[in-house]
This record gives sequence, structure tokens and C-alpha cells, in this order.
Amino acid sequence: MGKGDLVTQSQDPDNISKNNRRIAKNTLMLYLRMFFMTVISLYTSRVILQVLGVEDFGIYNVVGGVIALFGFLSNALSSASQRYIAHAIGEGNVDRQKLIFCTIMIVNVFLAIFIFIVGETIGLWFVHNQINVPAERFDAAIWVYHLSIISAMIGVVSTPYNGLVIAHERMDAFAYISILEAFLKLGMVFLLMFVTVDKLILYAVLYLCVFIIIRIIYTVYCGKRFEETHFSWQIDRPLLKELTSYVSWDLIGNFASTLAVQGVNILLNIFFGPVLNTARTISIQVQGLLQMFAGNFQSAVNPQIIKSYAKGDLSYMHSLIFRSGKLTFVLMGMLILPFIFETPYILDLWLGEYPDYAVPFVKLTLVVTLIDSMALPFMIAVRATGKIKFYCIVTGGLSLMLVPVSYIFLKLGADPTVVVLVQIVIASLCFVARLIIVKPLISFSVRAYVNDVLLKSAVVGVLTLVPHFLLVKLGFNPHLEFFICLFLSVTLIIAFSYAILLDNVERNYIRQLVESKILRRI
Repeated sequence: MGKGDLVTQSQDPDNISKNNRRIAKNTLMLYLRMFFMTVISLYTSRVILQVLGVEDFGIYNVVGGVIALFGFLSNALSSASQRYIAHAIGEGNVDRQKLIFCTIMIVNVFLAIFIFIVGETIGLWFVHNQINVPAERFDAAIWVYHLSIISAMIGVVSTPYNGLVIAHERMDAFAYISILEAFLKLGMVFLLMFVTVDKLILYAVLYLCVFIIIRIIYTVYCGKRFEETHFSWQIDRPLLKELTSYVSWDLIGNFASTLAVQGVNILLNIFFGPVLNTARTISIQVQGLLQMFAGNFQSAVNPQIIKSYAKGDLSYMHSLIFRSGKLTFVLMGMLILPFIFETPYILDLWLGEYPDYAVPFVKLTLVVTLIDSMALPFMIAVRATGKIKFYCIVTGGLSLMLVPVSYIFLKLGADPTVVVLVQIVIASLCFVARLIIVKPLISFSVRAYVNDVLLKSAVVGVLTLVPHFLLVKLGFNPHLEFFICLFLSVTLIIAFSYAILLDNVERNYIRQLVESKILRRI
């Protein structure tokens, strides 16, 4: 069967309808996951901050962040696992799926050993000599560090299992396991409230226990559901060479992403101490919660993007990129606007007390969140082609500038928020670079994307912002102002997006969906 036959097959209306239903079902399951995780995460973050205190909370995040820097290694292998397995599924090649899984598992085992060696030598030296921790809390910080190394090793070895679940589009299992994880963390928080031992050490121990339980569940589930998980010590050398080349370049981008969080966190600790780490961590938690909204939909679409490329169906691939870009803007816009305009109110409602700089950190980080979320489809599209060398050099190289540029500004006496301002500039440059790089790889029309997605999204954003500025000027009661702001964000983004952002095909699909699923039941 040639590429032309594959294109015709994948463009069959029944196949497209089936793919759309699968995406819709997976998206629904991921949003169910997100709902539970968001509610529980908001509550647990508040209690943990109160139980540990601002200083210990900051210590946990900066010390654990040292070993989290190694996360870029497992992240690269995770994305490689998803890409190669999804590609093999698209080709219908089960034997290749087995080889990919076994090869990645063997690589991950050696990577876990590497993390242990480096973590207990160079990393431990760094914690002893560079991290700013009060003397009376240093022993607790070392406990946190050693436990973080164990967590990192377990995470690396179990990474291929997560990749399998996503590549096979079993989002229901992914959602249920994540919900269980959220409830386990909730139980962990309740236990912290009623014990008298060192709460920072106990928190690290309990977090590791939850991590181990979830890893075991993933392993058992995949072992029963997916044939390729029947591990054996076999390595396909050509595949290993191809995989090594892919991962080695992807490491640049993953290292840059990890450095954006952990490297900046370490910089803030060196210049300002653990309290600023807490403010920064709050902004990262907000960012993570909001990224779930875009990430859930994108996680459902990602395997389809990769499989459509494997089948040679670039037309369907392009449509997925366009529509995911639009939906990402709509979802993120509805959430980011209330956070930007009502940040103090939301943080006070969520945390009660919060450190200085938490508000500006959150507001600026949300801008980065929107830019990065809109870029997700292009990242997946490039990975689908496997031609990631130039992409990783450019975007990774730009991202790696974050820490040294931020260091220069901080050394010159700049405000702590400068680290996020630098990040906004770099994220914007990376977005432009992605557009330019992806164009020749998948015959993608940058002009069409700019006109149909970016410019129309900008118009929708401006039209939605004006009423929010007027609302703030009117000076309502804080509670009333928040709910009006939330209402305006949702209704205006949806209305303007329907009228301006969506094309005729998308509007017709929504009308048919409303008529068939809602109006008939009224």
C-alpha cells in the first residue's frame, strides 16, 4: 500500500469521525482527571504551605529541584517513547513496538544508575556548598535531597510505561490513576496535620511512598494490557542508534525546560533566599494547573498528530494543528484573564497568606503559559517527523539563555521578577522559531496559521480585554468583581471566538453538536 492509499484511507469520513470521537472521549476523561486534581491540588497546596511554613516549603522545592534537574533526561526518553511507539502503532508494527519498549527500558535502567552516581557526588556537593538553607534546617534538607534521588530513579525506570498509556490513547486509565494519586496526596496532607515529627522530612517520605504506589499501578496495568511490555534484554542496534540520535538532540530542549524552572529557582535562592522560592513555586503551581486545561486536550490530540504523519496524511495533521491552536487559545483565555485581573483575590482565597512577589510572579508567568501552550502542537509535529536536530538546537539554545541572562540582570541589582520577563521574551522567540522550522518539515502554511489562528486570536483577546479594564475601574466589591470577571471571560471569549476565530466548518460542527446533543434533550 502506497502513501497515496494511506492518505485516502485516513481521510475517509468514517475514519475521521472515529478519530474525532476518540479525541472527544479522551479529552473528556482528561478533563475529569483535571477537575479532581485541580480541586485537590488547590487544597493540598494551601495546607502544605501552612503546615510546613513559607521557609520549609521553599527549602523543599529548591533542594528537591537540584535533583529534579536530572528530570530532563527522563523527559526526553518519555517523549521519545511516546513518539516511536505511536509511530509504530500508526504503521501497525507490533514487533517494532516491543523492540522500542525493551530498548528504552534498558537505556532507562542505566540512566537511573547514572542519576544515583551523579546525584550522590556532584549534586550532593552542590547542596552542601551552594544552596542557601538556614543552618538549623540543613539536616532536614539533606534528607529531602536523598529521598528526591530515589524518586528520580524510580521515575526514570517507569517512564516508558507512562509513554505506552498515552501512545495507546488509554486516557481513561491515565485519568483514573491520576485521580487516585491526587487522593493519596490528600491523605498525605491530612496525616501531616496530626503528627509531631519533623514535617519537612515526613512530607518527603510520604511523597516518595505515593510515588512508588503510582509507579507500581502503572507497571501492573501496562503489563496486563500491552503485549510489548513483556520485557526481555534485547536491543535493536539500528533502533538504538536512531533513538540515541533522537534523544540526544531532544535532551537540549528538555534540559532547557527543566532549567527554566529549577535553574531559576536556584538563582532566586542564591540571591534572595528560600522565601522567594516559595513565591516562585506558587506561580509555577498556578501555571501547572492552567496548563492542564490546554495539556489535556493536547494529550488527546498528540497521538493522532503522530499517527497521521506516520500514515502520510499531512492534510489531517494540519487540521489538527490549526484546531488545537484555536481551542488552546479559547481554553487558556477563559482562565488566564480572571487570574491576571484578580490575582490577589484568588491567592488570598486559595492560600490565605502568601509571600511578597507571589502576585507579580503569577501574572507574568501566565503570559509564558499562554505562549508555551499555543506552541505545543508544533513541538509534537516536529517530533512526529523525527527530524528534531535543528529544532532542538535553535529552541533549546534560546531557552538555555534564560539562566545566564537572568543571572546578569540579578547581579546588576534587578527586581526578582526580571527572571520571568526574560522568560517571556525567550518564549516568544521560540514560538517564532517553531513556526519557521516546522514549515518545510510538514509542508505547513505559516501564513495561513498566522492569519487564521494568531491574528484572529489577538483580535478576540483585545476585544475581551476592554470590558475587563472597565470592570476594574468601576471598583465593585471584590467578591462580586471576581465573579463578574469570570463570567465576562467565559462568555466573551466563547462569543468572540465563535464569531471571529472559528471557520465555517468548525461553526457548523458546533451547531450540529448543540442541536444533536443538547437541544433534542430539552
